[in-house]
Amino acid sequence: GAAPWSHASASVLEQAAASPWVSEALSDDVATAAVASTADRVTSTPGTRTGHGFVPLEESVYLALLEIMMGQLHRPGDGEQGAETFGQLVRQAPMISLIMRLAPSAPTWAVRLRVVKDINVLLVRKDDNFARVMAAGDWPAWLVPLLSVVPKRDEDRDPRVKEYSKFVMNLYAMLLYHVMARGGDDVEDTIGRLFAQMRRQSGAWSGDVVAVARSVLSNLLVKIGSGCKRWRKDLTQPQWGGLFAVARVIEDFCFYRPEEAEQSGDTLRVAAATAELAKLADRRNAREPQPPPAADVGADQAATSGGGDDDGDDDGPSGGDGNDGPVLEWRSHGVCAVSRSGGVVPGLVPLLPEFASPA
Repeated sequence: GAAPWSHASASVLEQAAASPWVSEALSDDVATAAVASTADRVTSTPGTRTGHGFVPLEESVYLALLEIMMGQLHRPGDGEQGAETFGQLVRQAPMISLIMRLAPSAPTWAVRLRVVKDINVLLVRKDDNFARVMAAGDWPAWLVPLLSVVPKRDEDRDPRVKEYSKFVMNLYAMLLYHVMARGGDDVEDTIGRLFAQMRRQSGAWSGDVVAVARSVLSNLLVKIGSGCKRWRKDLTQPQWGGLFAVARVIEDFCFYRPEEAEQSGDTLRVAAATAELAKLADRRNAREPQPPPAADVGADQAATSGGGDDDGDDDGPSGGDGNDGPVLEWRSHGVCAVSRSGGVVPGLVPLLPEFASPA
């Protein structure tokens, strides 16, 4: 007979099979088979459910979801474990979002590491998969919960944890490089949306959030440096437009430094720029119409006050010592909000309006 199902496994798989975006792409028979085919492989003890319906991503559940995503379904007697991802095309793109949202809830680092490795392999060896990942409009919301499980102190991270962090940052570097390579200003909007989502999920531009933002840009620059050999001598290539857009993002990142105010988790303080930085920032913002300066304000005074950004907007993060590496504490609601004590607080990912799924 079939091995007993855990409540968590059954819930996730049944939810996946019943989802509209799966049933539209798969026949009812195939979707049902995808759930049933894992029955003999799910051997874990019954999972603990919460009032929020939170379930962990057990390895057997991940393997089943991976099979559905790749369109490589196996029967119980096949003896297969999961699906091949090397050089393969994602068949059911919406499953990417489900897997990545559940990844932080995996009970072991081995499962978390396998998830991010598999997604990296999908992108490295199959360019068509980039469009499928980007089509999951909530991809900016994955970063914070993925990093929220990483221990704060470096001495608390074993080699697997460090490898996991490396693959998470590499995933976002590859996604942003793909946008940059298309040329145009899309990369500015894309990075802006990513940073806005980080700010929303983390609650404020704390030092940790700024360090992660800096790490995202640093990893993107590494990708650009290694990939520019193919187009650096041809100025007609669209990548040049994307490169200049990245430069504008980094300029904002350097000149506007939102920091968390002392004794307040919700108030932002924008670090004062020097006179020279303020002048450069003014030139950067000259592309947009600006109101004429007041008649009693001298040129020197206007130059030194232009970089203050008194409107309170989040122009872009910078700063942070980065000694602790990219790690976040997710202080708002999330699929896997992990406190410093290690407790898991389940809930829903708070998406910006443009990332929210239609009703």
